[in-house]
Amino acid sequence: MMKKLLLTCTLIWIASISIAQCIKGDCENGTGEKIYPDGSKFQGFFQQGQKLKGTYLYPNGDIYEGTFKEGNRDGLATYRYSNGELYEGFYVEDAKSYGKFTFKNGDSYTGSFARNQFNGYGSFKKHTGELIEGYWENGKFNLALEEELGLTDSMLVIPPDSLENKGYSSQKTLRPRVFAVVVGISDYQGSELDLSYSDRDAQLFYNHLHQAMPNEVASGKAVLLLNERATLSNIQAALSNVFSTSNSNDFIIFYFSGHGSVGEFVPYNHSVGLRHADLKNYFKNTEAKFRLVVADACFSGSIGTANETSVSSTQDLYDSRLAVIMSSKPDQYSMELGSLEQGVFSYYLIRGMQGLADLNQDKYVTAGELFMYTKNKVSNHTANSQIPVIYGVNLNKIPLTKVK
Repeated sequence: MMKKLLLTCTLIWIASISIAQCIKGDCENGTGEKIYPDGSKFQGFFQQGQKLKGTYLYPNGDIYEGTFKEGNRDGLATYRYSNGELYEGFYVEDAKSYGKFTFKNGDSYTGSFARNQFNGYGSFKKHTGELIEGYWENGKFNLALEEELGLTDSMLVIPPDSLENKGYSSQKTLRPRVFAVVVGISDYQGSELDLSYSDRDAQLFYNHLHQAMPNEVASGKAVLLLNERATLSNIQAALSNVFSTSNSNDFIIFYFSGHGSVGEFVPYNHSVGLRHADLKNYFKNTEAKFRLVVADACFSGSIGTANETSVSSTQDLYDSRLAVIMSSKPDQYSMELGSLEQGVFSYYLIRGMQGLADLNQDKYVTAGELFMYTKNKVSNHTANSQIPVIYGVNLNKIPLTKVK
């Protein structure tokens, strides 16, 4: 009888450690602490029994601090390795997506990831100060892939203490000029499509360019088209005239705030839209070194998905050596809020450009840093109903602000 009782107790004890246990608080819908069969532990917020946001401690000493989705790591987070290495950035479906990885010796990589390896455009900064920028695949710099995509001139090897080699320094003789077409439409032809703050968003973006890069804009050209001036023909003429005067050392930008639909942006006279495919062609036909599209419009993320001709739009972006930051996924709306008196995306975009997005604190805000900051803020503000997306090349090289 005693042996049978001991055996029963043993079986009960084994069963108790083979499932996750809530050891403190509310692990269903609230704040709690749960221990898992492998010895790992989560401390933070739960929703319907799933991890939502908090700290996950692994048995080997690694620590993840961030958000979860359906039990997987997802969103902005910090992962501290027990060996002293550190990752700061985004996770998507339990894998690193875009961020900064710092090695024990001080070397660091900032850029895109796939399958938890360096994949896509990124920069590798050695602890000695040398910086290597270019296209990576499966953790290694891939010159052959750069040549295939026509990106061979995007790889830079920058000696220590030579930031002006990036073209950032105002003292550099051949500093890049800025050419920009900025469009904002709140008052559409008729009244059924009117918005509240798109023209204000565009004006603020235009003002920022002049304030952040006054010399570069003064030596280049920036055109602002608001409301009734933003007809399709006027936008097309501006793109053609402004971009055609740029050269291989310059920076060209198209910013749009207004209505969008799948595959196009909607101009003032909304019967015919500005097709994403046509917009890319204006960039393809220039020699500019840096090329960027920023849009605060519904369904804007469709610029990087298959277009109406079933040709890969993502490949189009590489062909045009273009980087894009869009306010929402291909199937999402972009919001305006009276409390902000702006579109949510443009609100955080402008603040990020003013310096809040300088994540590595090197006094420059790049397109990649701006995306990381904006995506986190917009996603949180809208409870993930609006999630910005980014596609393209040169994300870590495009300078948007020199922080004073």
